[in-house]
Amino acid sequence: MKTADIISLHPGKQHNLEQAEQLIKYFDSFRHITSFAVSQDTLRKYRFLPSAILEEMKKRSVNRKLAAHTDLFPLYEFLYKLKRFFNKALEYDDFFLKRNRYFQRKFLKKYKPSRIFIGFDNGSELVFEQWKGKSVLILDLTIAIPQYKRKLAEKYDLSEEAISNLTKLDDVWYQTYERELTLADYILCGSEFVKDSCIYFGVPHEKLVVIPYGANLEKFQPLVLPEARKDTPFKIAFVGNVSYRKGADVLLKAWKEIFARYEDAELHFYGNMQIDTAGYNLKNVFFHGFILQDELIRNLSESHVSILPTFFEGSSYAIYQSMALGLAVVTTQNCGSIVKHRENGIIIEYGSVAQIIDAVSILKEQRDLRLRLSNNAMRDVRDYSWESYGVKLKNFISGI
Repeated sequence: MKTADIISLHPGKQHNLEQAEQLIKYFDSFRHITSFAVSQDTLRKYRFLPSAILEEMKKRSVNRKLAAHTDLFPLYEFLYKLKRFFNKALEYDDFFLKRNRYFQRKFLKKYKPSRIFIGFDNGSELVFEQWKGKSVLILDLTIAIPQYKRKLAEKYDLSEEAISNLTKLDDVWYQTYERELTLADYILCGSEFVKDSCIYFGVPHEKLVVIPYGANLEKFQPLVLPEARKDTPFKIAFVGNVSYRKGADVLLKAWKEIFARYEDAELHFYGNMQIDTAGYNLKNVFFHGFILQDELIRNLSESHVSILPTFFEGSSYAIYQSMALGLAVVTTQNCGSIVKHRENGIIIEYGSVAQIIDAVSILKEQRDLRLRLSNNAMRDVRDYSWESYGVKLKNFISGI
């Protein structure tokens, strides 16, 4: 059986590879286990593939050094992709939970306990159960725990319909989260918001470690600086799945009044559609769906505001990336970001249509304020690259 001083395991995608690329810089005895990844050398050989496939491969691409320290278990990943292809409405459901458990069982047959094991939320329960007391178990929470949604629903006095939309299928995961939180020796939180969700659930403070995520600052550089962007049309961007959880419905409710005030304003959604838009005013609203990252950077470099009125996150990539590209950011505390109100962005309360309208109006009418927030965001996000994340993570693990 294989082992290493440090093993990280994730059946899914993106953030785990970025974390692994940092860990390999500091720890020679390290292995990362995932379902699918390609070396950057391989990626160059398949440039003829359709752009959507290439973009997915880019998200899973790793440098040569990490490729040598990565093991793949691809079977259930491809089965899941096939099921998603034939059933577009498929979300995180019982099949997804089965996929994660299959992945862990296969892993446990091939590996013996490492000194330190890093697992991710809803993908670590079985390993934690078998390796408790044999490894230092670290749970990386990429999002706040779903049980916390009920507490937030009380805070915002949400209707039963809204609660149903925001908690759909969550109960599938409750038991898994509870076991992982109980068994973990340490819990990595991408933000104070994630930490708060753990405290609400009763997790001891001494197990919680906050290390915010970041952005690829080499890639996310504005093609046009904020002060050089044309004032019209006034472009507002929403980056992420167009879903209830991310507050897309709240933004669309606010859009009727925003468009009535500013007919030169445009609202652009960049992400997969997950809500019904019937009944909303969709004048000057554009749904781009999933687009390639290079195209997203070009579009955001011509935009003025990035808005994510989200209900529930971990540490939103979209906000870090928007800050790096020089947009004035409007979001909620639930975003789990580094945005500070009126310093490098605007913080609003989730569900407040009036606060969205006010924030957009201020940024539209007060150009100097918008530029100050944009430039402050570009300055502040420099401390939140993946490299700086890697240093903080290395220091934490070395302390163990």
